[in-house]
Amino acid sequence: MTATWEKIATITKTSSGTIDFTSIPSTFTDIMVTGQLRGTGAGSAVNLWYRFNNDSGANYVDARAYATSGGSFGNDTSNNLTENYFGAIHGSGATAGFFTPVNLHINGYSNSSIFRHSFLMGTSWGYEAIYRQGVWKNTSAAINQITFLTGASFDIGSTLTLWGIRAE
Repeated sequence: MTATWEKIATITKTSSGTIDFTSIPSTFTDIMVTGQLRGTGAGSAVNLWYRFNNDSGANYVDARAYATSGGSFGNDTSNNLTENYFGAIHGSGATAGFFTPVNLHINGYSNSSIFRHSFLMGTSWGYEAIYRQGVWKNTSAAINQITFLTGASFDIGSTLTLWGIRAE
């Protein structure tokens, strides 16, 4: 049997606010979040973070490799964070209609005996190509909640869909 992505839930903002996937079933091997976001912060860009199971302890590691439209590139790593950093998304000061694409994979999310790795590939607000890996250093439970955070809230029309590959 071929494994395919199965839609679990979609959240589309009809008023500004937060985005939180809750009660994620543990019947999948991997999960993925796709969509597009725009923040309500006054600037052209606002920062986006994500957190698992409402864990705000220093249990996250973030590693990034990037290349800019100007031809520069680099990488960095941060440890003992209270959430994983996604990057900058378009804010209310950006050109109307611009939303930032989101594509976040979490492998082995229901395996509570390992640190869970997440990775994303995409673009940041500043036309920067990004590969980012996050690690959640918590082995107390399967991931059953994903919370997306900004310094403000998410704009109307922001949409995220949670997908899963069913365990065979």
